[in-house]
Amino acid sequence: MKKMKEREHAGGQIGILICAVVFLISSVEWGRTRMQAVREADTIAQLAELTRQDTGSVTQSWPSPQDDFEEGQEKGSSERKMPDQNLQEENFPEQEKDHETRDYAKLSRLNSDFAGWLWIPGTMVDLPVMNDPGDPQKYLRKDFFGKSSAGGSLFVAEGCGTESDCLLIYGHNMRNGTMFGSLKCYEKKEYWETHRWIHFYMPENLCSYEAFAVFRTTVSEPETVFEQETATGADADANAGGQGENFPYYRYAGNLNQEQFQNLIREVREYACYDTGIVPEYGDQILMLSTCSYHAKNGRVVVVARAAKGK
Repeated sequence: MKKMKEREHAGGQIGILICAVVFLISSVEWGRTRMQAVREADTIAQLAELTRQDTGSVTQSWPSPQDDFEEGQEKGSSERKMPDQNLQEENFPEQEKDHETRDYAKLSRLNSDFAGWLWIPGTMVDLPVMNDPGDPQKYLRKDFFGKSSAGGSLFVAEGCGTESDCLLIYGHNMRNGTMFGSLKCYEKKEYWETHRWIHFYMPENLCSYEAFAVFRTTVSEPETVFEQETATGADADANAGGQGENFPYYRYAGNLNQEQFQNLIREVREYACYDTGIVPEYGDQILMLSTCSYHAKNGRVVVVARAAKGK
């Protein structure tokens, strides 16, 4: 009996020790994730501030905010907010004016891979978009400065560019709602009704888009999805035509002829979560924003918009 009690006591101590170790590891991981999120938010805040400043020419020597953290210098970070700042509609006009007066060409001079700044009013999508045609996945896990980043950066898909008939932009679905974490909200029509406008500020011009559809689908090989999602619009006729849940929307990225364009719009509307009543016409530029979705294995959620006329 005594030995049994000793074994039970030892077993209890081991259980407590295991729980303590698990708690410690979880705490360290939470802290690491939180610090990474703060660093990423700080990077975006500094980039935004740079576009507002009259700093003259900008060179590659501009320091990365992550360098400050690594050197133990957290200057200004305590005053910066995570990207959950006020998203109320009454602030949109002021925010729009702020975006319109920024000098985004400075970011191009700082990093030639900068494609533009994407802003969706009322969401956390207020971020730079990167594009390296020679290495499309370069920013999958890197920030604007090329530093390692769990959230990576928004980036343009292979086979298309900002002037393409169909522009596809990828971004991670982060648990804290950053990057493209808010795209899933478009699955509810009520959300689309108040968040239909998407603005893309490029170094030389602005293009506004009106979201007209959102759909969920799956991809067959998630571990190679970005290599897989490379066919341009010229290949769309041969490869598109989603069957079941697999709608290879990414194959429409690039330039499209009229038949390819019509096939794209038809399929998008067939897969759409709801009907908005908006039907793009051939000649309208299409913007697709794609991120992971957990509704199914290898899931994706995609918001599709058309370039606005006269806005």
